[in-house]
Amino acid sequence: MDARERAKAARVEKLVAAADKVAAQRYWDALGAFVLTLVPGAALLMSWTVLVGGVFYAWELVTTDGSKPELISKALLFVFAVGAALWGVWRSLVWAYGVVRV
Repeated sequence: MDARERAKAARVEKLVAAADKVAAQRYWDALGAFVLTLVPGAALLMSWTVLVGGVFYAWELVTTDGSKPELISKALLFVFAVGAALWGVWRSLVWAYGVVRV
């Protein structure tokens, strides 16, 4: 190898090293963006899991002896809680992901 070929090989090695560095940076940027995309969804899933657990806990707290007023109040409480949970999930998704412009 003469000096010209060595200089060309050195430039090629520098270009390959620079390309590898850019590829690694882009990989980590993409991975970070992916993880940041999952964070709101994971937070919503955890919070709404707790909410649904609370709804069923409230359902158990309202004791029923079989009378119609208690059954009606228990059913209304359950319907209200589920409706509030669904509305909250929808608003959270709109807020987190911008599904709909409000």
